[in-house]
Amino acid sequence: MERKYFEKMNFGKHNLLFLLIFSIAVILLSFTYKNIVFNLAADEGLYLKYSTEVGQNGISAFKGMFKDYLSNPQNRITQNPLRVGYIILSSLWLRFFGYSISNLAYLSLFSYCIFLLLGFCFARKYLQPELAVIFILLLAFSPINMAMARRALIDSTFNLFIFSSIWLFFENIKKRNTLKTSIFIALYSFTILIKEGAAILSVFFVLYIFIRKLTTKADIRLTDILSVTIVPFMIAGFGYVILIGDLSLFFSVAKSVVTSPGVNAYAVYFCSGPWFRYLIDFIVLSPWVFILAVGFIFYYITGNEIREEIN
Repeated sequence: MERKYFEKMNFGKHNLLFLLIFSIAVILLSFTYKNIVFNLAADEGLYLKYSTEVGQNGISAFKGMFKDYLSNPQNRITQNPLRVGYIILSSLWLRFFGYSISNLAYLSLFSYCIFLLLGFCFARKYLQPELAVIFILLLAFSPINMAMARRALIDSTFNLFIFSSIWLFFENIKKRNTLKTSIFIALYSFTILIKEGAAILSVFFVLYIFIRKLTTKADIRLTDILSVTIVPFMIAGFGYVILIGDLSLFFSVAKSVVTSPGVNAYAVYFCSGPWFRYLIDFIVLSPWVFILAVGFIFYYITGNEIREEIN
């Protein structure tokens, strides 16, 4: 009787395994929240300050935020106010749940949960169910993902939006339609507003479009290129204009952000070096996850059956 019920609900063993992994990860994280020590003098406190100002004063607070950032050279070593998308999301979250550092951390946990849910849905669609479960297992228990899900920082929320943008790009390029394209553009534009570094994805999107053309003879449309380059940047730019009301302020902060690593001791010591330094960091932090991820990439690329199905 129970088996027939689950089959009728299309709730197979892989879905149950996902729920088990998801539940264990979230419960383990929840138990650790009481032991977290937040640093209000660091980035966590700054994000709380930004979110509280916008939550209490509305979008008019952004202009003062940008001016304050530029007024003191010391601010160049802190998180910049360009991340208006995250500040808006977190201000709405805190307005509903209360203005506290712990509630801001719960936004990270919520983003982590949605990230796992969407990740499983997309992975289940394009991979075998067994691989989708393994994929989620690695994501759920990644030390970095779990650590960021406990902090009042931008990382988990950005992780959710940037990977959602990648999945939706993949969906749209496989089977184009106006609705999918519009949703992707809106999401990717907002992801850039969450963290300016998301703009670099545009380069990889364009590369994928041309590689797909070479490997599968798929046609390239002008809308494909525009939807990952000019259009989302224009929408993001328009968003900054509406929120700040002064383009000169935006460009001044953007220039400061680009040049600040040179005067930021943390960036010089920990964020500089060759491109493969990040790979070394991942090996040190989570060797098994990194090794399995690299192994799967080679398996995926060389797997003819999967490649033909995806293309």
